[in-house]
Amino acid sequence: LVEIRRLYNMYRSGQMIGEANRQLADGKMEAATETAAMAAELSPENDNAWVALANIHLRAGRKPAALDALKKAVELNPANRRQLPKNRNFESLLSDPEFKRITGPS
Repeated sequence: LVEIRRLYNMYRSGQMIGEANRQLADGKMEAATETAAMAAELSPENDNAWVALANIHLRAGRKPAALDALKKAVELNPANRRQLPKNRNFESLLSDPEFKRITGPS
């Protein structure tokens, strides 16, 4: 039952990320932030939730929070080191030293 709960939480977290992205597209920044944070809390091992939260933080001008969320996403899934620099949502961070440290070789 524990594994079923974990899988359900991962699935539900993915749904919440979709909702957060819709809220972001509608300009509902606070609602999007809250929804993405709840997705990350529900399934803390879901690196996609941390990437979504980072995107929302960055769009809201909360760069340190965005970088913290990206760091967590990379810790959970090292493949994010290669993927994040290609993600258009994070183009504004490409020259940022902290972003480079997070996405650089380990």
